[in-house]
Amino acid sequence: MSSPEQRLDLGSRLSPVASLCGGAAAAADWMRKQKRKLSNRESARRSRMRKQQHLQDVATQAADLARHNAEMAAQVEALSQHHRRLEAENGELRAQAAELAARLRSLTAVLRLVAVDAQGMWQRHREALPAAAAVPFMGDGVGSAS
Repeated sequence: MSSPEQRLDLGSRLSPVASLCGGAAAAADWMRKQKRKLSNRESARRSRMRKQQHLQDVATQAADLARHNAEMAAQVEALSQHHRRLEAENGELRAQAAELAARLRSLTAVLRLVAVDAQGMWQRHREALPAAAAVPFMGDGVGSAS
């Protein structure tokens, strides 16, 4: 573009209009137009540079956001896989808990039957024995040694 020396040189030359018309006012008017043109060119150049810088900034920001988006997508996928594994493990543990609860209920029922049967057998055994030979059963409270 033009340097400051070239701009000053513009002001020192006589314009074609001024040389034809011979008027100082016309020369001053021509000079103002030349300065305005130069100023407009410089303003347009600065505007293009700002626009180019803005475009570069937006492109950089878009690349950063795309990278961040890819990282977040990978993290979401990893967490989803982890969640699926935990759901599967949770299902297995729930099935095991249900199986163990069923086994516990079954064993508790068997123990109750055995306890009732043992108590009934002991009662029948005590009734069959003579009263003097009866041995106290645990938990009868009879003949406790204190």
